[in-house]
Amino acid sequence: MRIASWNTRGLGNKSRGQMVGRLVNLFHVQFIALQESMVQEVPQPVLNEVWKHFEFDAVQVNASGRSGGLVSMWRTDFFSLVKWWCKKHWIATIMRYNNSNKLILIVNVYAPQQEQSKKIVWSQLTRIVHNWPGPFCLLGDFNSVCAPEERLREVIDHNCITSFNNFISNAGLIDQFLVNDDFTWEGPLGKFSKIDRVFINAQWAILWPNSILQSGFSDRSDHKPIIWGKKLCYWGPKPFRFNNAWLAKVGFLSMCETVWSSFNTVGWASFVLNKNLRLLKAEIKLWNASHQDSFSVDLKSAESEIKRLKLCYSQCDLDAGELNDLVNLKKIKKKLQIHLESKHRIHSRYKWLKLGDKNSRFFHLVSKIKQQSSYIAGMQINNSWEEDPSTVKEFAVEYFESIFSNNCSVINLSELEWAELNIARISAQSRSCLIDFFSTKEIQEVPMALTETKHRGRTGFLCNSSKNLGIF
Repeated sequence: MRIASWNTRGLGNKSRGQMVGRLVNLFHVQFIALQESMVQEVPQPVLNEVWKHFEFDAVQVNASGRSGGLVSMWRTDFFSLVKWWCKKHWIATIMRYNNSNKLILIVNVYAPQQEQSKKIVWSQLTRIVHNWPGPFCLLGDFNSVCAPEERLREVIDHNCITSFNNFISNAGLIDQFLVNDDFTWEGPLGKFSKIDRVFINAQWAILWPNSILQSGFSDRSDHKPIIWGKKLCYWGPKPFRFNNAWLAKVGFLSMCETVWSSFNTVGWASFVLNKNLRLLKAEIKLWNASHQDSFSVDLKSAESEIKRLKLCYSQCDLDAGELNDLVNLKKIKKKLQIHLESKHRIHSRYKWLKLGDKNSRFFHLVSKIKQQSSYIAGMQINNSWEEDPSTVKEFAVEYFESIFSNNCSVINLSELEWAELNIARISAQSRSCLIDFFSTKEIQEVPMALTETKHRGRTGFLCNSSKNLGIF
């Protein structure tokens, strides 16, 4: 899971929504707490800019004039809202995390500037976390620091620091260490503060271990966004491999031909081919994203139609046309099952490339298959089938001892009459062909003779797909 907090200093127009959208896309954020919206109500078109390609939900607290305002947003494929309530300076949301089906509490906080008002907020938040038995997280702009070192070139209020530390202690909060920065706010004249924070409890830490808190780049705000979750790792480009099942889809070949003919790459032949293949891969990925469920849909449709015809056949005889349809549907079903199996096999290899042994299900499945194929259940010894391990081991030891004992006769290769062995030899003409240059015809015949499962190097295109697409 990855959550974020950001004091955006305004959310009144689409450009601000796009600013937040760049953050959630860059760090793959699933829940974001925003402070200081500075509007009476954030317009829906602005919220739509945050997650353009995902379903989301949001709750908000309206600003008082041009001050304050809170928004909590989350992707609905990761979180389901159970309950929420709010005050002027915080929004509490009880969420169900869909991956683990756990109920969690997330509180979005924007603390006031006045010390007396802060104490009221601390008291409210303490009551909330004490009454919640499960994992919780408090994040936002707390407008307070835990130590004088967290403010630079600013007036230090020691009473405020003491009050804030007492709140942390009484509420049982765990302050998350910011790994890549010392401050989250930058003011005029070189002023800096660490006032944006994330607090969790022990249950939350157990649920998501090995997570870190890091800051992002400030964009049109004097606050830096902070992101909590597992550290992002770049695994390199996603592996691409051509799926032969795509060739069975209507319109795929015509799409490839249209796209290929639209390329105007200039250069030497190998450069043009490599560049065009890269461009074609990008187009195929887009096509696959919009058609990835089509095989499953077609299979379900074929199965339901077969079921209907069989039900009719059990009640009355089918005519010749219906019987022919039933036979054709069964053939289509078998082809679709083969295509889906091919797709799943490729996906399992993707996981293997990315996760290695961490892909435990696939790893153990392969291990069990190899174990079964190499397992010795018994051995034929002197016309008798023996399954006792000690007998089989004893026979194996005796066999190899007899082979490698000193009594074995050693063959002197220099004394062999090689001419009498009748070893097959190639003719003089064939020997001369071994050092000749390859002809154009021979070069063209090699890729056309390769099987459909062979690769053309690192492009991801199988030889069968290259032949069908006319690349060779």
